[in-house]
Amino acid sequence: MNNLKKTLLVIVILASFFVCQLVSGQTISNIDLSFKSLNNETINLNQFRGQVLVISFSAKGIPLAQIELPQLERLATKFSGQDVKVIWISTNSLKPKASSFASNAELQNIANQYSHLTVLRDIDGGIFQQTGSDTLPTIFILDKNGRSLGRARVGIDPQANLANDLFPIINQALSRN
Repeated sequence: MNNLKKTLLVIVILASFFVCQLVSGQTISNIDLSFKSLNNETINLNQFRGQVLVISFSAKGIPLAQIELPQLERLATKFSGQDVKVIWISTNSLKPKASSFASNAELQNIANQYSHLTVLRDIDGGIFQQTGSDTLPTIFILDKNGRSLGRARVGIDPQANLANDLFPIINQALSRN
């Protein structure tokens, strides 16, 4: 009976990984990926061609962001010195009283605390809406040519190791031309 449980667990883990990679929806390759930096410059993700991009749409106001940010920092540290850029995009409401609003000072604190991440702002959440996803956080991975590998992760499992889960997808993207 114990071996059966182990086998079922392995099947469930593999199936979960497979499903995460096959989540359907519009990919971000077809979207204008221009965001605001913390100093209000417009940053287009095409600037990072030649690097694998791990892009997390999230929001400071959701509890999962507190779990996600340290995991993304570990991921960015793990791939430090390689052609990988980890970007955390705050998907905000424009209204300061909205729960998803993050002030520039709050985002700067996040950038200071997680120094290996690039922190950008999707001011009204419009770019995130174009991805076809409706759950924060959502992580996309783009290969070096800017082609989306689809949604790699929707939501965050507090018990998961994000760096280990995304490692094979990022390695695959690094090896693509």
